[in-house]
Amino acid sequence: MHKKNILYINKDGVLGGSAKSLFLLLEKIKDIHNVSVILCQKGPFYNKLTKLKIPVSIIFFRNWRQLKYIFKNIYAVFKLKRIIKKVKPDIVHANSYEVNPLMVLAARKKIRRICHVRDMITFRKAKKFFLQRADIVIAISKAVKKQIRSVHNNIKVIYNGVDPAKARNAKNSLNKYIKLNVKRFKVGIIGNCEERKRQADFINAALMLCSIGKKINFSFLVIGSNKTPYCEKIKNMVKEYKN
Repeated sequence: MHKKNILYINKDGVLGGSAKSLFLLLEKIKDIHNVSVILCQKGPFYNKLTKLKIPVSIIFFRNWRQLKYIFKNIYAVFKLKRIIKKVKPDIVHANSYEVNPLMVLAARKKIRRICHVRDMITFRKAKKFFLQRADIVIAISKAVKKQIRSVHNNIKVIYNGVDPAKARNAKNSLNKYIKLNVKRFKVGIIGNCEERKRQADFINAALMLCSIGKKINFSFLVIGSNKTPYCEKIKNMVKEYKN
């Protein structure tokens, strides 16, 4: 199989869900294709990539729609153009719609441009972030595709990958961090603690189950954190209903 040169663009250096999904992909294909990564800042993701000996470049790019960043973002486009000229990628892959403008403005049309959409976004936001100018859009679910199908006519649904061995290890190591009744059925919500992830709805659903009158043999787990007022609200809810 002919090796492709693939350049990935990720919005930051944090190891959130989108970065972990990309890292899993890179682990599997780094010996099959020539891969390199653009990050908008250093962080834990940068460290993991360098340990895998994957070439990483840093280009500051922030808040596409905010005027205060316009000159920095223009500079980022020119900087990416130089990297593309050097790397000569067959494919440029934006790992988020938020970095899609950087990709479509810097990569020429003869390069295959792919944008990954991992969030529920509106038609208006999709247009603002130039989703219609990508060659292919990858949606992580049918629900995400439904939201943006009027913006693009070439949307592929590809679910996030899971490494079964890592998933089993994660499940087995849970008791190192949380002491749980092994006989209980465990239900969890995992992710950055922010309003769009709806941890409050998860807790309220758990309370509804516990109020039906019968003995419910469940443990409900809220896993994730953040420095936001919403996260403080969730922490207080967890304390209030910890039993």
